[in-house]
Amino acid sequence: MAGAPRGERLGVEFLCEVPLDIAIRETSDDGTPIVVARPDSEHAKAYRLLAERRLAEGRRADEAAGARASSFKRAGMSSGEPTVSGSP
Repeated sequence: MAGAPRGERLGVEFLCEVPLDIAIRETSDDGTPIVVARPDSEHAKAYRLLAERRLAEGRRADEAAGARASSFKRAGMSSGEPTVSGSP
């Protein structure tokens, strides 16, 4: 995977590689994503893998944010979010 070493150098997680293929362009131009038009294709599998990994990454971030908010509440502090005082 060509992108994996670049991700490592930049310190970011490499999610997946989706090879460019004419089928992706053709189905997209017709208004149908490759994951619908050809769900068993390698390209569709790559897009699903990307979506699954991104979703997992988002969930981890949500869990971490929730843990931080809980620790602020336990300490009797605000979450650090900006607040606006005064009436609307």
